[in-house]
Amino acid sequence: MSYVLNTPEDQRAMLAAIGVSSIEELFDKIPPQLRLNGLLQVPAALSEIELTAELHRLAGRNRPAPSKSPVSAGSRKAPACRCASR
Repeated sequence: MSYVLNTPEDQRAMLAAIGVSSIEELFDKIPPQLRLNGLLQVPAALSEIELTAELHRLAGRNRPAPSKSPVSAGSRKAPACRCASR
């Protein structure tokens, strides 16, 4: 899936929807001591192929839950919901 940049018209519509006229006005609400001063230290962006490979690598670390998972413990014994029949 490709990333599609918001057009200036899209941005104006979104700002209008939240009641501000500019990005600056939006960020004016943030106290100066809480604002980021400088650039974030983040790694370079990955290509789509690199990102897909990384997500597959991470997904490969997943392990199945134990067969007696507490998530479903007792759920088969619970009575059916009768909310709709009231």
